[in-house]
Amino acid sequence: MAASGESTINQCEAIHGLCPTCGLCCNGVLFGSVRLHDDNELRICQDAGFACSAADETHGWQFPQPCSAFDGAFCRIYDVRPGRCRDFHCDLLQRVAAGECEMETALSRIEKTKELARKVQSQLHELGFGRQDLPLSHQYQNYQAAKTDRPIKGQMAFTDGQLMGTVFQLTQALKTFFFPEAGFSP
Repeated sequence: MAASGESTINQCEAIHGLCPTCGLCCNGVLFGSVRLHDDNELRICQDAGFACSAADETHGWQFPQPCSAFDGAFCRIYDVRPGRCRDFHCDLLQRVAAGECEMETALSRIEKTKELARKVQSQLHELGFGRQDLPLSHQYQNYQAAKTDRPIKGQMAFTDGQLMGTVFQLTQALKTFFFPEAGFSP
């Protein structure tokens, strides 16, 4: 928390300081898909080459994560990005902008969380289920579903145990640092 007399940074400064180093809301770690508000957003996303699909009868259209407009640091359709993308501000970003968390602390938390995500990806790859084109949660779900059909032995059993521990750590980091207390549904 900022001490009395210290200036806090505003929302825009927080976004420019954190978001390009993070990208967890775009790369398939935080969300599996993003629902679109209306047909105009659908058109923009389709024009940008997104693989949009029907979410369900009540939620209209969605596009999958990782987002095809995310280049690893920036969104190539930032000025016309969908409403849900504009509306989402992770808890860490909100805390930095409110002066409740220092920028350096936030950047460290981002890096630790990204390292956990990389570790999960690596462990899934080692187990034969790493696919960069799918959200991390879907990769893990696919692994869990396949695991029930075959016995796991030796090194695979060891890696499976490590994966479960790393997924738990990643889930805790995401819940603690990134999801706003009020909750957010992409």
